[in-house]
Order: sequence, then C-alpha cells, then structure tokens
Amino acid sequence: MKKLIKILIALLVLFGLYKTAEYAVRSKLISINEMFIREDDIIGVDISEYQGKVDMDLLASQNVRFVIIKATEGSGHTDPYFEVNRENALNSGMLTGAYHFFSFDSSAVTQAEQYISTVGSLSGMMRPVVDIELYADKAENPPTEEEVRSELEIFLTLIEDEYHIRPIIYASDEVFRNYLDGYFDEYPRWVTNMYYPAFIRDGNRWLLWQYSDSDELKGFDSTRIDVNVLNRANTLADLESGY
Repeated sequence: MKKLIKILIALLVLFGLYKTAEYAVRSKLISINEMFIREDDIIGVDISEYQGKVDMDLLASQNVRFVIIKATEGSGHTDPYFEVNRENALNSGMLTGAYHFFSFDSSAVTQAEQYISTVGSLSGMMRPVVDIELYADKAENPPTEEEVRSELEIFLTLIEDEYHIRPIIYASDEVFRNYLDGYFDEYPRWVTNMYYPAFIRDGNRWLLWQYSDSDELKGFDSTRIDVNVLNRANTLADLESGY
C-alpha cells in the first residue's frame, strides 16, 4: 500500500509539473521554440499595417533574410503601407513577398482580382501567399468544409493561372487539420505554432514555420513582430516566384 501511495504522489507531482510547464508555454512565459532555432537558419518576418512604414534596411541588418508583406484582404482592402514597404524591402536586398488575407465573406474570384491588380508583377519576389484564418466571428461560427475548400480552390487556381506557380498557404494548425489536410497537400505549407516545434504536428511537410509572434526587432512602429524560419531542407530559391 505504501508503495502504491508513493507512486500516486509521484504521478501527481509529475502531472503538476506538466500543467505548470504547459501554462508557462501557453502564456508565453517561456519559449520552447527558440531552443530549436539555430544561428545558421534562414529567418524572415511577416508584416502588415500594424507595423506601419518599416525601416527595411534596419530590419535586414538584424539577419532578416526575407519579409512577407500583407497586400490585400478580401475583395476591397489594400494594406495602406504595402507599396512603400514593398519598394523599400526590395531595395534592402531582402527577398520580398506579398500575401492575401482570405475572406469568407466575399467571392474568391473578386479576391483573386484584388490581389493581382494590387500586387501586379512578382518579378524578383516570392511566390504569392494566401493567409487562411478563422477571423472575428468565424471562430465561433466557422464556415463549412465545403465552402472553404471550394472557394479556396477557385482562388488558388486563379492566382496560379496568373503567376504560373503554386501559392504558399499560411494557416493555423486548426485550419490545416479541419479544412485543408488531404486536399491541398501539393501546395507549399506555411505553418504557425507559437508553442511547440512544427515537426511535432507536421513532420517535414512544411516550407515555413512561424515560430514567434512577439520577437523584439527594430525598425517598425509596434513593439513585436512575427518571425518565421525556412525549413532546413529548403533554400531561399524555393520561396522565389521564378520570374
């Protein structure tokens, strides 16, 4: 009986330590992800109007090799800082990309038209990127699987027809798991996980991993920025549009 009690106490202690560690990770008191990033990794950031007009030369000086800039959202919104940030990013020498924030409230056709008319040529830039998230009330009232897959397929096809290369798909673990897995596996995958390494969930299937949303770099208005790492199996050339 005493041995059983000791085992139970040990299990309770281990469980308590596990829950404490889980809380620390979830609340971002500690970052496990940083332990898996090496000095020779290729690091990049993604930005939107929340960062304002970015000092791209200063950003590049902090070992940032690529920057992915929000260009459009839905069928009618263009990021007000897109053009100036793209021009400065290209001049800085960083590989530069443009992403579209996908809306479930407007047509995939008009969204593709919005992206293409805003971004134009991708000469010397990254592949096109589409960001799929359950925004605002969509988290509580999510669209159906059929709706997401159908509209996204239309958008991807139109973008691929325009630029002759498969876009990169950015999504959370939840969106990949519930909507995309098994349907868009041929597209380059940009995963986001702030709590544990991408390989735990996605193995080596990912091209980019957004491992932090609170890095403290210099050169922009906000205090934090999203940081990403390129899969070590790939090179920067795998991100390029090919133009």
